[in-house]
Parts: sequence; C-alpha cells; structure tokens
Amino acid sequence: MRALVLLLIAGVAHADRLDEIRARGKLIASVKNQGPSAPELHKDPAHFQKRGFEIAIAHAIAEKVLGDPAKLELKLLPKASRVAAVASGVVDLAITMLAVTDDRKAQVDFSRPYWVGGLTLLVRKGSPIAGLAELDGKRVVVAQQNANDHGAELVRMAGKIKLTLERAKSFAEGAAAVEAGKYDALVAPEANIDVWLRTHPKLARTPRLRDERYAVAVRKGETRLLAAVDEAIAALEKSGTLARLAAENGL
Repeated sequence: MRALVLLLIAGVAHADRLDEIRARGKLIASVKNQGPSAPELHKDPAHFQKRGFEIAIAHAIAEKVLGDPAKLELKLLPKASRVAAVASGVVDLAITMLAVTDDRKAQVDFSRPYWVGGLTLLVRKGSPIAGLAELDGKRVVVAQQNANDHGAELVRMAGKIKLTLERAKSFAEGAAAVEAGKYDALVAPEANIDVWLRTHPKLARTPRLRDERYAVAVRKGETRLLAAVDEAIAALEKSGTLARLAAENGL
C-alpha cells in the first residue's frame, strides 16, 4: 500500500507535461532577455535577430500544442539558469540558442535542431587565416560574456596550436581592434559575425571551426511534448517557413 502511495505521489510530481500545458491553456517558454534597446549597446551583435527568430518558433510550437500561437508566455531568465529551469519544471521549454552538448543532454532532452551554427573567426579582409591551423603564433581576442566562454572553447579546439588569447569588454571593441590590426582575429559565434559584417566591409570571416546544433530543451522523459516540438520544427522546415523566419529576423 505504501509503495502504491509513493508511486502515485511520484506520478503527480512529474505528471505528463503536455497534459499540464493543455490544462493551463498556455505554453511557458524561456527565451533570450530583451537586453539593451539599442543593438550597439548589446554584447551580442545578433541578439535581437536570434531572439526574434526563436520567439517566432516558440509561437509555432504553441500553435502545434494548443492550436493558437498567442497562447504563449515568455519567461525571461538569465542564460545560466535556463537549462536548470527546464529540468526543474519552472518552464515547459527553453529556446535560446542552446547548443546540444553532452553536459546539457545529461540535464534535459533536446528536440531536432532548428539552427546549425558554430564558432568562427572575424579577420581583416585578405587575411591568410582560414582556420585553426593559421592561428599558430597569432593574437586572438574574444568578447567578455556572462554565460559563455568562447575563448576557452577556442583554446580547447586549438589543442597544441599556440595562440595568444586576450579579452575585450565587448564584441564591438574587439572587432574594432581586429580592423585596426591590434589582433589577428576575433572568435565568436557565426551568426554574431555575419550580422556584424553587413556594416563592416573591411572585415571578413573564416569558415565555421566546428558545427554546433541548436535545439529546444524540454524536461527529461517528456516524450509527448518532445514529439510535438519535433513535429512543429519539422513542419516549419518542410514548408520553408523556418528559413523564411530566419531571413525575416536578419539571420
């Protein structure tokens, strides 16, 4: 009898999330914070483009799950706490350029990817740097960020390649230093660099250093919710809407 009671309690504590969402009548999604209103004040040059793209996807998931794209509540949390918020059930899902990594997969489940990107290098136009091999003996700058350390990722990828890594207060500061010749390259996510290049013709970028797949995070074991999210993303992909949403949001 006691075992049955404990089983019932466990079931209540972790009821099917899809049923919970439909009962409450709204989907709760963690997304990027609004941040400074002016793009030039933000640490991430592509912040608003990525945020708009992912919010559009969140609306599409709400439509799939609840039949109405407006039945969506956006929960603005610090990036460092978004995965934990999914794992603990504070939110139904997180869609915030979360790269699928083994560490994160140990905490949450991931949907099929909705975006593929990765780190790349911002360089001066005409630079001989085309990838990691050309960084030997070079000076690389990385913008300081609260929740990411792209410099540490670069060093891990570089392995035995000897490079000097320094930090700038912002992407804009680091990019200006590359353009002025103070550094040989700036390391950053591909989308950030691509957005920056649209207004800085003296700069260029290398090919992607490594592919990263970005996906929607849901609580572990929520197979029905995960299937619904996968179906929504697959439908957006098949119809060409996913590519259109990315383009409309500047990605």
